[in-house]
Amino acid sequence: METNLSKAVEQLKSKRYRAKLVRRVYIDKGNGKKRPLGIPAVSDKIIQRAAAKILEAIYEQEFSDHTYGYRPHTGAQKAVIDLTHELN
Repeated sequence: METNLSKAVEQLKSKRYRAKLVRRVYIDKGNGKKRPLGIPAVSDKIIQRAAAKILEAIYEQEFSDHTYGYRPHTGAQKAVIDLTHELN
């Protein structure tokens, strides 16, 4: 694992990293049809999460306290609680 991680880091630094193709699997649904499901490679998921953490650290301070979507420790439930508090 460490070898693969250090190899991915080196490829990122030298701008040679290429994401792997997403594996496509079809899941049976209740009505007899199939639903497509994309499964990314583990290394791609690790790199995506690292990029998300970097971008979050940069941009989180720019967001208003009144926005809730796709932000850490916020979401629809917190929006409803805050809105209910304001309306009361």
